[in-house]
Amino acid sequence: MTGNPQAEWTPRRRVELVLRVLRKELSAKEAARQHGLEVKELESWQERFLQGAEQALDDRQSSEENKSERIRQLERKLGQMALDMDILRKRLNR
Repeated sequence: MTGNPQAEWTPRRRVELVLRVLRKELSAKEAARQHGLEVKELESWQERFLQGAEQALDDRQSSEENKSERIRQLERKLGQMALDMDILRKRLNR
């Protein structure tokens, strides 16, 4: 690696390394040593990865996000309908 080693750790590469550790292909210590990382840093990636996975599989959160998106869609539609009504009123009043 050249320059700043951190800059070359894309999210995809981090995921691949974390998965190798989780699959027990490497210990965190071995992985950190092989890639010039601190064990604490790799453990932090692992913790963030697991938290993200938990959030991704949380049906309650997905349900809330779906509700919020549906509300946004309906608000946009309502706004468009209000504009359409204004245009029609103006045409009728000519």
